[in-house]
Amino acid sequence: MEEAVREIIRVASLLAQVLAQQARDLADIRRAGDASFRAWTSRLVNAVASSLGTMAGRLVGSLLRALD
Repeated sequence: MEEAVREIIRVASLLAQVLAQQARDLADIRRAGDASFRAWTSRLVNAVASSLGTMAGRLVGSLLRALD
């Protein structure tokens, strides 16, 4: 009986270790996903800002040429 209880405790301990590792792995995956999303968002915002800047520059240039 004592040996069976020891074995149950050992298996429960191993299971706890596996579950803790899975939780760490999932947290790592979530952090990587968040970082990837932030990088994508940053690239998108930079591209939009660049396009808006280019369009504004062309508009101002066209207006100045029209006024000459």
